[in-house]
Amino acid sequence: RGCQSRTRGGRLCQRWDMQSPHTHTFTVSKFPDGGIDGGHNFCRNPEGDIAIWCYTAEPSKRWNFCDPLPPPTTTVTSTLTTATSTTNTVTTT
Repeated sequence: RGCQSRTRGGRLCQRWDMQSPHTHTFTVSKFPDGGIDGGHNFCRNPEGDIAIWCYTAEPSKRWNFCDPLPPPTTTVTSTLTTATSTTNTVTTT
C-alpha cells in the first residue's frame, strides 16, 4: 500500500482514526482489510472506489481523490578498477 497523504488538489489528508474535522464511518472494525489501521493519513480505497481517496484535513473540503506516488527510484553505482602492468625489457650487448 502506498504512502500518499495529499489529494489531487494538494490538500493534506485527515487521519483515518480521527473524527475531526470530518466525522465518518470508516473504522478498522467495519473495514478490517481497508488499510485504514495504524493511525495514518494515507490515501486509501477501503470500499473499492475508482481511485484512492481521503478525507481532507481542511474543514471546507470533505474529501477528494488522490494520485498514487511513483515508486522510489534506486540508483546503483558500481566502480570497476582495473590494473595494468607494464613490462620493460632491457637488452644489453
